[in-house]
Amino acid sequence: MSVTISRLYDNYSDAQRAVTSLEAAGVPHSDLSIVANNSDSWYGTDKKVDRDRDGFALDATRAVAESFPNVRFSHHDWSGFGEQKQHALSLCSAEWVLNLDADEELTPRYLAELKQVIAANDCDALQSHRILLRWGKRPRGFGKDDLLIRLFRKRCGHYPPVKVHERIIIEGRVKATTAEILHHENLTFGERMQKSNQYSELKARDKFAKGKRSSVLHLVLAFP
Repeated sequence: MSVTISRLYDNYSDAQRAVTSLEAAGVPHSDLSIVANNSDSWYGTDKKVDRDRDGFALDATRAVAESFPNVRFSHHDWSGFGEQKQHALSLCSAEWVLNLDADEELTPRYLAELKQVIAANDCDALQSHRILLRWGKRPRGFGKDDLLIRLFRKRCGHYPPVKVHERIIIEGRVKATTAEILHHENLTFGERMQKSNQYSELKARDKFAKGKRSSVLHLVLAFP
């Protein structure tokens, strides 16, 4: 039984280390895929990066990726996190999919649970805890762990078309595990504020599209 693993990287060396670790754990190289954006500088170029109005890169990632003989490149204009992940999911050919964000890391316990779930074949998705780490440490405040699904059977999952805070929808049996995924948020305070502002704007667009409106009181009292 095969598994397609998809993950977003901006750093080739990190992606290479992840692929090596997964191959060492017994995952075939042919079942690994890497989704990348704004990555040409990691591949030996010093080209200046231009960005579109939404802040996404218009760089030489495609040309650099296609220079590798074992890489199949697929371009899809950015349409929001939900639609982008759904498009990536449509390209996966295996029965099982493991979809990770670029700042997430599988623990040995999770890898062991992943193998057990696929071998048992008695559920359609695996729900796990994601542990937040900032510069290798658990934050004391303004940060929380969460529950999410990263491993699922392809035919049982889909992503709603939202611009941010996408969550996989599973039609089938979900198994819970205590095995963790690590979430490395190695951002400066300024970078966190910039990310928070960007995500808040995208979330506001989603709510506006659904006909939801805000108020002055909500703007004053609500934390981003």
